Amino acid sequence: MYLRVLTDYFVDPDFFKPTGDGLMLVYVHDEATLQPVASLAVDRAVRLVVDFPSLLEGEPMLNFETPRRLGIGIARGPATKLVSQDRTLDYSGRPLNLAARLMDFARPSGVVLDGQFVAGAIEESVLEGFSQDKIYIKESRSIHRPAGWLNSAWTTIRDEARRPIGVFEWVLEEEKVPLSVLAERGAEFQHGLTRTPAFPDEIAIKITHDSILPNGEQHPTMNTFESFPAQFRRRCWRTRCVL
Repeated sequence: MYLRVLTDYFVDPDFFKPTGDGLMLVYVHDEATLQPVASLAVDRAVRLVVDFPSLLEGEPMLNFETPRRLGIGIARGPATKLVSQDRTLDYSGRPLNLAARLMDFARPSGVVLDGQFVAGAIEESVLEGFSQDKIYIKESRSIHRPAGWLNSAWTTIRDEARRPIGVFEWVLEEEKVPLSVLAERGAEFQHGLTRTPAFPDEIAIKITHDSILPNGEQHPTMNTFESFPAQFRRRCWRTRCVL
């Protein structure tokens, strides 16, 4: 697969290396070559993702199922090159880490471009198949992801990626009642909250109780855990509201 990528798609990179479950590619550019190099990277990345499901079809040595989806992250910026006797051993730096993070957002597949990669380097015609979005990687960051003719179903940005990091936290509100009382409440019962949840669609109810032995008695050490979906409602009467 790597040979196909390097001979048919990303030809003549300045540096490349496998990264376990991926491949890192580095293209060196200056002001004069920025636009052609950036446009080439986007064009080849899109073509590779489109062709990837059938990339290894017909290979007689492969008698097992191969991956059908590929995610690619692209960023640019200054990086550090490790050289020994005129041979490049490795690259490191922020754009490499950023590209890896963006690759992780390209799920289930697709191409995710850093907004600062696009700025001043990509013409609008190249971005016709992308839509602008925003995610949080330590701080708010603009990105471009597939949309339109590129099929927006490629890449779905997770909801948690759109939230500031460290601003919200999970809060546990507990109520202790006998299991018999809980059973009397039935499948649908109300439980009052002391605060409004930041993301009402993600609240859940978790019930923990002593495990019951076949004879109906409580188990001396084991507990049973069960989770149920919950629905948030706000009910108000005049000036008083109940969560």
